[in-house]
Amino acid sequence: MAGNLFTAQVRDASMSPPTFELTFAPTGMMIDSVTGLISWTAIGDQGGTQSVTVRATNAGGTADLSFSVLTLFTGAVSEVAVH
Repeated sequence: MAGNLFTAQVRDASMSPPTFELTFAPTGMMIDSVTGLISWTAIGDQGGTQSVTVRATNAGGTADLSFSVLTLFTGAVSEVAVH
């Protein structure tokens, strides 16, 4: 939900420690390059489906993982003025 912190954990099943990076992500999304923890708080015009691509690199090579995050704005209208 927009305005709330989104987190996701990316893991590598190999025995070789990877580094992680976001190659495609909405503005403000971050990934810890060592742990693979993704964090993001959607704001403003970031409602709807947001595409994300994570790249993991280790001694064996590189792999990309792509997924989508659906962001919903569910807050009620706080004020309406009619003149």
